[in-house]
Amino acid sequence: MNKFTLFYGPKSGFDSLLKKNGVNKDNSENFSRLIFKDDELRREHRHYADGQESDRSDKDPIPVENLVAGSDDYATVREHVISNFEVFLARFEIDRVFLHNPPRLLADKVRISYRGIRTITHAYSPLTEDSI
Repeated sequence: MNKFTLFYGPKSGFDSLLKKNGVNKDNSENFSRLIFKDDELRREHRHYADGQESDRSDKDPIPVENLVAGSDDYATVREHVISNFEVFLARFEIDRVFLHNPPRLLADKVRISYRGIRTITHAYSPLTEDSI
C-alpha cells in the first residue's frame, strides 16, 4: 500500500482531484465493486483430486492500481467492512487509495494503520448575505 488520500469536500472537488492524479475508469476500482468481487471470489469453491496439482494463484492478492471510494459508497457496505478496513485491504495489492468524505471510524482506522496519509480539505467560499 503506497498512498492514501482523504478528501473532504464536494464531489466536484473529488472528481477534480482524481483527474489531476490521472485516475480514470480504466485504471481504478470502485470500493463497492471491489467488495462485490471479493465476495464472489470468497464464495467460489474449488475441488481438487488427490495427486492433482492445485493452482493456488487464487490466493494471491488482486492488484488494484487505484481504489476509489466515493461518499455514497460507505452507505452501501456493511459496518464490518469499514471496521475491518485494513484486513479487507490486505487481500489486495493496492497502489493508491482515494477516500471521499470517509466516515470518522474509517478515517481514524486509516490514520492509525498507515503512514503518509494525505488529507485535503476543500476551502469553501465564506457565506455572506450577498451570496445568499
